[in-house]
Amino acid sequence: MLTHGRRSSVASIAVATALVAAPLLHAQTGRQLQRNDFVVAGIPLQADSGTVRRLLGRPDSITKGDDPSEASGELLAWWYPDLEIVFLSDGTVLGEWIRGASRSTARGLRVGAARDAVLQLYGRPNPSAADSTMVYVLRHREGTPRLLIYTSAGRVSAIYAGRTID
Repeated sequence: MLTHGRRSSVASIAVATALVAAPLLHAQTGRQLQRNDFVVAGIPLQADSGTVRRLLGRPDSITKGDDPSEASGELLAWWYPDLEIVFLSDGTVLGEWIRGASRSTARGLRVGAARDAVLQLYGRPNPSAADSTMVYVLRHREGTPRLLIYTSAGRVSAIYAGRTID
């Protein structure tokens, strides 16, 4: 039988363990993706080019771009500092590439961040064929948005938020 002092000690240890374990559990699981996780630089998915121009101004350059699947052929891409916005043929945003540290995801992830920061913000990724690509999916359905985080030497090298054509 536990005395009052021992019960307090056991309770204190349980509370301390819970406080230490909670951040670790969060780091493993993260929050599930929400629609706002795909808003980059104020631009939501499926925004039209007029919305992009109104929010970000005239692009620095316009080139051909693609989504990570590279199955779409050549799509229109607008470039801004550290940001590439890829459009579908109907003029709506397919996805956004974060290419440098001046831009971030809605949760604050930036190019250059440590791989551990990804796990802390997003939890464990979905299975991926490449160790250097961390994949997070809004829902497991075809055509659903995904967040692809590319790493090199333990650091984030690029981030894609959007849909893919595959």
